[in-house]
Amino acid sequence: MYITVEDFIKEWNREAMLTQKVYTEGRTLGRIVWHFTTNIPDYLAHFGLEID
Repeated sequence: MYITVEDFIKEWNREAMLTQKVYTEGRTLGRIVWHFTTNIPDYLAHFGLEID
């Protein structure tokens, strides 16, 4: 939870740097999105939901 706008901006900048690192490692946005969509069942199972 953010208390100040400055806290939010610090976190935003940190996440932006991490995202840039992913791109410089050769991953594209499409590849990242594909990873998320193909792993949805695993994510749901992690939270205790089952898919029939």
